[in-house]
Amino acid sequence: RRVHGETLQSTERPMSMAKVGLGLVVGLISFLYASGLRSHGAEKLLEPPALVGKDVFSLDELRLPATQRLDASAIVDERAFIEKLFRLRRPVVIENLPLTKSWPVHSKWTNDTYLIERMGTLASVLANSTTGEKFLYVDNLKPLLAKSGGRITWTQPYQVLPSVPASEFIAANVTTFGHQMYFSRTVADVDAQLGADVEPFRAALPGKTGQGAVKMWLSSPGVTARLHHDNSDNLFVHVRGVKRFVLFDPRAWRDLYMFPSLHPATRQSQLDPDRANVTRYPRFKNALRHGSVAVLRPGDVLWLPAFWFHDVESRGFCVSVMAFLRSHHKDIVSRAAYGHKLPLDVSPPAHQHRLVWLWLAMVVDAANMTEFGFAKEPASLNRIVDRGAAFASELLATRWAHLDVDQMLHGAHDAVKGPRSGGPFCGTRAERDAFLLDPAVRQELTAMYPLAAAVAADFDQLEPGVLDINVANYVEELAANFVGALEVFHFLRDCFL
Repeated sequence: RRVHGETLQSTERPMSMAKVGLGLVVGLISFLYASGLRSHGAEKLLEPPALVGKDVFSLDELRLPATQRLDASAIVDERAFIEKLFRLRRPVVIENLPLTKSWPVHSKWTNDTYLIERMGTLASVLANSTTGEKFLYVDNLKPLLAKSGGRITWTQPYQVLPSVPASEFIAANVTTFGHQMYFSRTVADVDAQLGADVEPFRAALPGKTGQGAVKMWLSSPGVTARLHHDNSDNLFVHVRGVKRFVLFDPRAWRDLYMFPSLHPATRQSQLDPDRANVTRYPRFKNALRHGSVAVLRPGDVLWLPAFWFHDVESRGFCVSVMAFLRSHHKDIVSRAAYGHKLPLDVSPPAHQHRLVWLWLAMVVDAANMTEFGFAKEPASLNRIVDRGAAFASELLATRWAHLDVDQMLHGAHDAVKGPRSGGPFCGTRAERDAFLLDPAVRQELTAMYPLAAAVAADFDQLEPGVLDINVANYVEELAANFVGALEVFHFLRDCFL
């Protein structure tokens, strides 16, 4: 759609993390080797398999490489080492960290009698009703469900067991409970002595990290958490059993078919890497270049940066301790999403909808999404419209395509994608083109662009891939704020495309 090529004013923005990341990684590598740290089992970029001849492939058939492992036995200052990890924006498995050798957790928590005595009865244990199905983290307050006016109902993908004796959980007595069980809680809230047991770990964490930051995870054999990302950096210490992590770089987000940010299963992927259906999710093949597999055994520590996707399987009864570190990414996103006054309080609604469309397209255009193929160059309205259309097309083809086969939300397809009353959002093609050609509108948009660029400048402080995910969330959530969650699909399709 070529309307006119008028250049819009941009603003100067600070250097993004993507531009300075190489120097940080080089500095970290220098620190690691100066500390005597040794690397082995490094990731190798393998040529992805062709994945032809059938619909569904196993994880072994995907041929993902092993995640890099580091021998940390020579580390002296563990706190300084962990602080340096913040600069490493990819996962690594750390072996022989001195803390894990002397830490009482590794001896006391492998004793069933001790754990049963200290934990007693566990409250609010998550349980799968169907053994072998993967856990979904759900938020039933997300607007596609909570604000559907009853047009969408749901099946909760797990049960919450009010109480489970620790002895039964550890014995994995599925005959008694008929479930695979999963439990996560702040350690100090479970038992004061268990909280004291993890104190050496908490003390090694950087900053003013209180006891509330350290959590314990228990899982019965076979429990698997669906491929998802967390929004904070994660230091994960494995204590008991064997856990397998399937990891993907945030840059693969478009090929992992995430749920929309408005869905109760937000932050998670619609696909299962253990049973990869490449017919339903054909772009998953592209994600394989960004994947790896880490197998954790007792004493291993996984550094998992924010927004890295991970699918986690427990092989046997497993116990782990972890801490989410820093609110860095959350702070950036909050400032970008809520720290700017938006020039969108206008009427009538048709005019507002068009400005919301172009505001979002401007943020997409101004953000430094090099992973999306957007090069930095002077802004023009043609390019803003084209890039907005390309980005919205990706969201509809990946994050919103799942509603056709959604097994959690009932009625979602008809409520979200079904016919709507009234004409298309933003008007017909001819009406939108006339809107863009209006001199008064062009003047209004020229004034808007620096404001949108300021929002993009905040998002630009995020790493590649992480930036894209959060801009996608911003587009969906801001659109929902103005047109309602059930109308976002139609808004993106009608206005952007």
